[in-house]
Amino acid sequence: MLVSDLTPDQVRAKARAFAMMSASEDAAETRRILEDATVLRRSYAPALGMTPQDLAGELVGWLARHGGSAIANRETYVEASARDFLCRVLDVPVPSEIEQARDAALTRLVELTGVPEAELASSLWFLWHARYIEVSREFLEASNETTLRAVIDGVTGR
Repeated sequence: MLVSDLTPDQVRAKARAFAMMSASEDAAETRRILEDATVLRRSYAPALGMTPQDLAGELVGWLARHGGSAIANRETYVEASARDFLCRVLDVPVPSEIEQARDAALTRLVELTGVPEAELASSLWFLWHARYIEVSREFLEASNETTLRAVIDGVTGR
């Protein structure tokens, strides 16, 4: 679906999701990232009749109100998804704690951003896939049962 086909609320939801995925703990750095983002400059800001700087300011304000929760839930979702995928690749059962952590984090992100679950999960793919590569490398470097247990349990805090 093109941005031009979306309502302003849907565009804002997509912009919030993009901000959540791009956010760091440093608000100034996040603002620079958002102001420089092509998708904000060429799609979201024009669709909302805003300048990229104004939209970045709005998103930084949204992150100030929700950023701690958004970043924490993003990181939980990314970590749990990477570990879930590693379990599946290794053909071992995925611990329910991992599935629950992933699902709860995604639910909270959907509530925060307003983006539909399937769309948000698809957008987050590249983040968790990058983490999966790191987790896989950690596992392969150690390559023993103790490390597998540690990798699987890492997200559950066991």
